[in-house]
Amino acid sequence: MPSLPSSLGQVGKILWKEITAELAQRRTLITADKRILEATCLAYQEMRDAADVIQKQGATYESQTANGRILRPRPECQQRSDAFRRYVKCLDALGLTPASRMRLQILHTPAKTDDEIALEEFFGAK
Repeated sequence: MPSLPSSLGQVGKILWKEITAELAQRRTLITADKRILEATCLAYQEMRDAADVIQKQGATYESQTANGRILRPRPECQQRSDAFRRYVKCLDALGLTPASRMRLQILHTPAKTDDEIALEEFFGAK
């Protein structure tokens, strides 16, 4: 079991525990996964931090220009979007998205033995 990194805040630590529990249950967790797990949790933490700012302050702010006042998108909107993309990529790498689980399931479907094929042919199964 990889050790919990000190770089994670409260949100990241909660996610770390959830993900490591899931991967341990699947028996796919190894110590070498520590860095991708940390990247996943940090991306999620950054996404949540940016989302909190947007929720409190709004998605835009007013700015004075030579032509008058304009609304600009808050920088946290781009930060949230970037963090979300990194988070999903990391989840995919860990096999924790629906699409990646389907790919893993297909890859891990055991081949049928000659006996299983013979039985299916005998009984007319497809």
